[in-house]
Amino acid sequence: MTRSDEGRRPLSTPPVIAPGSIRIVFPIEPGPIRTIHTGSKVVPTRSYTSGRFDESHPLECQTEFRLARHNEVMPGIRDAVPQPCRIEAVVDGIRRIHIPDGSRLWFDGRRELIDVKRDVCDFRDAGGVMQRLLGSAAAAALGWDYVMITLAALGDQDFNDNVDLVQSHRFTSVTTRQRADAAAAVAKGTLSLGALMNLLCEDRRNGLAAACALMVRHVVAIDLDRPIGPASIVTAAPVAMTRLPSIRL
Repeated sequence: MTRSDEGRRPLSTPPVIAPGSIRIVFPIEPGPIRTIHTGSKVVPTRSYTSGRFDESHPLECQTEFRLARHNEVMPGIRDAVPQPCRIEAVVDGIRRIHIPDGSRLWFDGRRELIDVKRDVCDFRDAGGVMQRLLGSAAAAALGWDYVMITLAALGDQDFNDNVDLVQSHRFTSVTTRQRADAAAAVAKGTLSLGALMNLLCEDRRNGLAAACALMVRHVVAIDLDRPIGPASIVTAAPVAMTRLPSIRL
């Protein structure tokens, strides 16, 4: 049996972490704790350059690609870091290491340690169970939430088409006047995307790009549950609680 086969087979008994053996290591420099080398894995690898967080995020699989786009767009997400730490522990007498796929900080102060898989079944094989054990133990030690994310959990095709549209304009420049006008408009209540587009630019195409860029910048929130169009509802983006904690320890 190969090592990869061993990782896929079910566990006969639940693994147990030795008391006091867990260690969580964060990188000294900002960013992920490891660098992905394209070509060294059988999964696709690339980087996603974020406008919201002003950095490049290394990603390994389709679910991570999709999650990065969600983090770029979704209201309420203040910060996100891929591969944020290394978890070390002795499990059933063997030293194990796991690097979670990501972490997130929400505007309400919630901090999440995240593992992603293509399908929920991948969390149930031996490798997935070990990752869940180490990830949840580390999250508990940090006082964070442990979250497992699958491709299906990231929404249907219409929702993801909307996410892709918004994030595609993440580098569109917006003026201080446009930002102020949009903030003032949503402060009065909901309005249509068409009305916001007209407010921002004479050319509606430029108005759409600016509105999407302002969503990435936490100014407005466009309804993503229905196909984006002039009738889409726009509201104010969530406001962060004061003195947010950090996920960059």
